[in-house]
Amino acid sequence: MIYRRIQNYQKALFFYNKALLFADNKEDSIIILNNKATVYKDLEKFDLSKKILEKTLRVAAQNKEQYARIMANLGYMQFKLEDPKALATMKSALDYRIKENDLTGQYSSYNDLIEYYIAKKKNEKARSYFTKSYKIANQINSPNYIENSLGQYALLTEDPKIIRFKNLKDSLENARQVKENNYAAMKYDVEKEKEQTHIAQMQQEKERSIKNIYFFASIIVILMSATIIYVILQKRKQRRLQTIQQTEASISKKIHDGLANDTFQVLSELQNLREIPEHILTKLDRIYMETRDISKNHSPLIEGADFQDQLLSRFNYYRSEHLNVITRNAEKIEWKTFSKIKKDTIYMVLGEPMTNNKKHSGATLALISFERQKTAYRVPG
Repeated sequence: MIYRRIQNYQKALFFYNKALLFADNKEDSIIILNNKATVYKDLEKFDLSKKILEKTLRVAAQNKEQYARIMANLGYMQFKLEDPKALATMKSALDYRIKENDLTGQYSSYNDLIEYYIAKKKNEKARSYFTKSYKIANQINSPNYIENSLGQYALLTEDPKIIRFKNLKDSLENARQVKENNYAAMKYDVEKEKEQTHIAQMQQEKERSIKNIYFFASIIVILMSATIIYVILQKRKQRRLQTIQQTEASISKKIHDGLANDTFQVLSELQNLREIPEHILTKLDRIYMETRDISKNHSPLIEGADFQDQLLSRFNYYRSEHLNVITRNAEKIEWKTFSKIKKDTIYMVLGEPMTNNKKHSGATLALISFERQKTAYRVPG
C-alpha cells in the first residue's frame, strides 16, 4: 500500500505478486488481487485492471462486502473503457451496499456515479448523487469524506474560478500526500533494512553457534577416539606381556621339572661312584643351581598369597654368607592398589639385578628401597 501512495507502482506490483505466493486463504488472495487491480487503475491500464477484477469477481461471491467492492471497481473500469455495461455494474454494486448497510461502500459508489455523470455532462443527475454522498459523509462524521464531497460539488458549479481552485487544491494536496508517503516509505525501508540486518546477524550467530557445536563435538570425538585407542593399546600390551610371562613361566617350569631333576639324578648317581673327579661334581652342582635360579626367576606369583611376603621371600633367596640383602619401606607401599600385571612385572624386574649380581658382580651388600614421589613409586639403585 505504501509504495502505491508514493506512486512507486512497479514496486507495489512486485510486492503484491510476492504476497500472492504466501496468501494463506482465498479471502487474502481476493484482497491482494483487488489492490493489484487498483494499481493498474492508477497507471491508467484499465484493461489489465478490468481483467483482474472480472477474474476475482467470480471467486468472491461468498463475501458480499468484498463482492460489492470488486463489482464497484469493475464498474469504474468499464466506465473508463466506455463499456456500456458500466452504469449497470456500478448501480448493482450500490444496491449490494445499501442492502448490507455498508455506509463507507455507499459513499464510494455515490462518488463513482457523480464522476460518471459529470463525464456524461449530466450535472443534475450528478447533483442528486452528491446530495446522498454528502449526507452519508456527515452521517459517518468524517472530515475527509465531507471535504471530498464538497470538492466534488465544486466540479458541478459553472464558475471556472471555483473549478480551478478545486483542481489546484487537489494538486497541492496530492503533492503533500506524496511527500508524506515518501517519508513514510523511507522510514519503512530503514526499518526493513534494520530488520534484515538483525536477521542476518541472528543467522550469523546461529551459524557461529553451529560451527562451535561441531568443533567441540569433533574435539570430544577425537578425545574419545584417542582414549579408546589408548585403552585398546594398553590392553594389547598387557595381553602381550601376560603371554610373555606365561611363556617364560612355562619354560621355567619345564626346565625345573626336566633339566634340574635330571641333573639332580645324575649327581646322585655319580656320588655313589668311587672314582669321579671332584671338579666334575662341582660343575654339575653349579649347573643344577643355575637351573634352579632360572626356575626361580621366571616362576609365577602364587595367586591369593600376600605379594609383599612373596617379594621379600624372593630377596631372601639371594641372601647368603657372601651377600647381605636389605629392603626398606616395602611395608609402606599399598600393594593392594597394584594390578596383577604390575605385580608380576615388579617381581620379575627386581629379580634380574639380584641374579646378575650373583653371577657377575659379586657385591656383598644389596639395598632395595621403595620410595613414593607424588603419584609415582621409585626404586633407586
